[in-house]
Amino acid sequence: MHERPSSLAERLGFYRVCTIPGDLPAQEQLQRLAESKPDLLWIYPTTLAPLLSLEPQLRRVAQPRRLIVSSAVFEPALRRKAEEGLGAEIFLAYGAMETGRIAAECPAHEGLHVNADHILLEILCGDRPAAPGETGVAIVTTLNQQGMPLIRYQLGDLCTWTGRACSCGCTFPLIHPPEGRSDDVLRFKGGAVHSPLRLRRCLKSLAGIKRYRVIQENEGLVRVLIVPREEWEPGERASLTQELAALLPPGVGLQVEMVSQLEETGPKFKTFISKVTGE
Repeated sequence: MHERPSSLAERLGFYRVCTIPGDLPAQEQLQRLAESKPDLLWIYPTTLAPLLSLEPQLRRVAQPRRLIVSSAVFEPALRRKAEEGLGAEIFLAYGAMETGRIAAECPAHEGLHVNADHILLEILCGDRPAAPGETGVAIVTTLNQQGMPLIRYQLGDLCTWTGRACSCGCTFPLIHPPEGRSDDVLRFKGGAVHSPLRLRRCLKSLAGIKRYRVIQENEGLVRVLIVPREEWEPGERASLTQELAALLPPGVGLQVEMVSQLEETGPKFKTFISKVTGE
């Protein structure tokens, strides 16, 4: 693994940075957190979730004042658990390898401010700009990359304008936290394409769900894997199955399965996996 180059501020001793590889076992990450005792912890949701399972050990060794979460969809249930487990103020950050930081949450926690002095963000629904509250695909133009500028580059992330000003006083436009990728779609017979966002909203609204994953096996079958919390009631499964089935086209099969854990698919945990190609 390559070492991250130190910044001028670090070399001058203004602050120190410790990088902990996210592929280490959670117990080893916990040990390194105990050694570094960070005031600010920047972390991926997929790395944070296993660490929170080690609570209260985690809180004893790490008590950061701020927690920055980026690189994947941060589910509300995981955010609540992080707030309870660490007691730190949480900030979301949104960026891309091609562009750097695109937007970040401010202390008002009313959305993410777009870095409008560095990047131009468009949100499109088809070939038209998305209205406030309407989810569309993120298109970016970089304003400070002289070596290789990007002009109207489609990131594929699903974003939504809040349509309101932030109470913090900053005039940079606000977006809601990104909701995933535009290529994460359900494809059915006859070429019908549906967004899984409605399924996600339904699943995220239930406090008894710790984690979930939607898998489209084929055009006629969708599976929903759920890791339940202790407060999950067995009778909820039937009502949830009925509610989710109503969001799918007629004739599409739905299986809701309870599992003990879900396999990681990389540094970004995927809540939706489709085995149906768009060809």
